[in-house]
Amino acid sequence: MAATVGHLGEIEQRLSDVDAALQRLDQGRYGTCQSCGGSISDHQLAGNPAVQVCADCQGAAAAAGAGQPGGTDEVRQTADDAGPQADDRGDDAGLAEVKSDPGGC
Repeated sequence: MAATVGHLGEIEQRLSDVDAALQRLDQGRYGTCQSCGGSISDHQLAGNPAVQVCADCQGAAAAAGAGQPGGTDEVRQTADDAGPQADDRGDDAGLAEVKSDPGGC
């Protein structure tokens, strides 16, 4: 039963996020970062239409909240929501790992 209650909480949170996005749309603030006031990319909005902060602010909030239980409300996006990110190594090393797997697709 606990898994069901947890799942219900996630659904309620997503509904709340969508309601907030609809309010921002009505107010002409949809696509505007709630933290810095800048624009949220179309790619990021396509990944999560209810996103509240731009990728830069999300990254800054995640870095500031690293290691803190609970984090912040603004860092609810997944990495997929923020769109494609550059490999931290600055090269194609991540791709080489995938390409070198002979058993892969």
